[in-house]
Formats: sequence, C-alpha cells, structure tokens
Amino acid sequence: MFNEDNPYWPVAKRLLELCGESSKEMIIALHNNSKSGNFHLGNIQTWSNISVLSRKDPDTRSMIWISGDTPKPDQTLSAEIEFYKDLDLNVVYEYVPQNQRGDGSLSVYATKKGIPYRNIEVVAGTRGNQKSELKSREKQTKYLDAIGSYHSF
Repeated sequence: MFNEDNPYWPVAKRLLELCGESSKEMIIALHNNSKSGNFHLGNIQTWSNISVLSRKDPDTRSMIWISGDTPKPDQTLSAEIEFYKDLDLNVVYEYVPQNQRGDGSLSVYATKKGIPYRNIEVVAGTRGNQKSELKSREKQTKYLDAIGSYHSF
C-alpha cells in the first residue's frame, strides 16, 4: 500500500498526511493478530531481514517491531532495545536496505523516509469475550506505555 505505484497509494498518502509525515516524528502502529495465525516470533525469525532481539515475554505473538536502515541496530536503537528487554518485552528488528524497493509496508516506507517507526503486535481478543478483549488491550497498553516511557511522551 505504501508504494506510489500501488492502487491504494492515494489512501496511504492521505493517512501519512493525517499522521503528520512531514514532521518526521515517530510513527507508532498497532496491530492485532489471530491466535491461530502464523505471525509469531518462531515464524518471523526465519525471515531474512528480521532479527528477534528479545524473547522475554512468553507470549510469542506480542512484540515491539522496530525498523532501521542498518543491518544491525545502531547504538541509539540498541539502548532503546535494552530498555524494552529490561521490561521483559519481545523485540524484533527489521533491516530495511535503502537500495531495495520493499514490500509496500509502512515500516519500509517510514524507514526509507527517515521516519522512526515502531509497531506493537499483540494477539487480538476474542470478539464478545470481555476477558479476552481486556487482556489484549492490557497487553497493547503495556507495550505502548514502554515506548512512551522510553521516548518521554
């Protein structure tokens, strides 16, 4: 969606405008994943441009996703990652090479434009199950609060 030749680019461009892309402030995305899906640390660790840097949270479907344009996190990102590790969170790093087109994801777009990107992934609560929905919101809030604490916002 975040490639200019994608038919949804006009929608993506409007979303970026609404998020204040021109300010180059951090983009924080929130994703929910199915309990039965393949999106978990064990699966994504096999992707060539992904490094699982922390497995502290036993819930392998919850993580902070950080993208960057160096093969390994630079010194600044490494300090941030250590902060999250100390909070027992899972952390994933996506290397986005500047010379490759990418897959049209927001993480690739943001990194290529020099915009810091963080994504919080958690398991979606079961619709209609208040306990499950609350657990999902609490997990998402925990990870979001960690980013806010590190960046002081």
